[in-house]
Amino acid sequence: METEAARRFKETRNARLEEMAYWGYKFEHYMCADEPNGKPNTKGVVNSNEGYYTVVESKINEHTLLFSGEVDCKNETPLYQTAPSYYVELKTNAKLVYQNKNYQFRRYKLLKWWAQSFLAGVPLIVAGFRTEDGIVKETKPYKTSEIPALAARAPLFISDKMALFLRSSLKFTVQASSGLFLESKFNDAENGNALMKRDVPLDTKGALQYLASLFPRKLFNDTLPPIVLKHQLYSIKQDRTLVDRQLNELKDQGEILMFQLGFDTDAFAVVFAQDYKVKALAAAAGRETLGTVQKFLETVLPSCMDLSFNKEKMLKKFLFRDQEITQLVKSGVLTVRDAGSWWLAIPNSGRFTKFFIQGRKAVLGMIKKSKYKEVLQTDLECRKMTSHVKLGIQYHIHDIIGAELVECVPTTSGILLRLTDT
Repeated sequence: METEAARRFKETRNARLEEMAYWGYKFEHYMCADEPNGKPNTKGVVNSNEGYYTVVESKINEHTLLFSGEVDCKNETPLYQTAPSYYVELKTNAKLVYQNKNYQFRRYKLLKWWAQSFLAGVPLIVAGFRTEDGIVKETKPYKTSEIPALAARAPLFISDKMALFLRSSLKFTVQASSGLFLESKFNDAENGNALMKRDVPLDTKGALQYLASLFPRKLFNDTLPPIVLKHQLYSIKQDRTLVDRQLNELKDQGEILMFQLGFDTDAFAVVFAQDYKVKALAAAAGRETLGTVQKFLETVLPSCMDLSFNKEKMLKKFLFRDQEITQLVKSGVLTVRDAGSWWLAIPNSGRFTKFFIQGRKAVLGMIKKSKYKEVLQTDLECRKMTSHVKLGIQYHIHDIIGAELVECVPTTSGILLRLTDT
């Protein structure tokens, strides 16, 4: 998508800039052949409107990205057999004659090249260094993965910080596109001078929608509805009484369902009712339990929002037979609480529980190993996660804050997460 600023620049650029833009197209023309093992047709007409575009699915923390990007050419080296490993990006730049030019190249140009190729998965950039007259005198390859190290001396080029900025921008975009109106909450630091800003949804439903957007659907092959832990809401909305009241209102309106999670008596899951119904029916599709599950969803859930059901209510009020109750347990819609009673359950949620417990333990372990058992939230978000943190660091940060496993301490550098003495 072309921005308004980019459009204005293109419309108002002078003849010199137009000529320099043509040099880039001509360089691509000289470097690329139409067929494998062929030679470039350097005498042909340069067509700047022709291009090849690839569609890429990428992931930045909890955000999955799907976008299209132009690819200049393909590397025919036998080492590279599949896309995007054989993609090559072609660039031109003025020769680096003076030291300050070299610094500016590392600080600004390499930053742009890396960001463009990193997101699209392009592993190699070939740069042509030209004279002021547009004559390329030297070509040099740059591996995308090695550019951050090459540019390490440029203070603005910090790849982790850039990725964090992108994640924050995506988070804001998700919130805005979901209709989540935000308020800015300012907390005075202890010195009374610095202010910490944090964007939070205005109501409990908005907070619930945001937390649901952090749930990694793809990890479970989209078989689970987005699961939010009730206490995660407390990490966003500090008024717990208000959160509980608004949750009860949403529950009474049939918008959400709540579940008791077996690993902790104080742990409750919150799921949007429509999402739950869709996934429960999908899990039972093609099985003998489908009719019973559908009957339960249509007759029981709309009229009873309880966390559990006893045998008398199931038999006499909802007119289920013993065999049908067994089918509901078999399908995962109910799970045994004790003799003659059952918890409302989320089908196929066993892996989620396992990953949640592993991830919480791993994140708390990172903080415990830090100096003074505390770490800046921004630093924790930038760390490379272990294989145990499958649900995403943001999901677990909201968990440990809401469960009061860490204390949030405002500082001039950001929110400090300090392990509580439990």
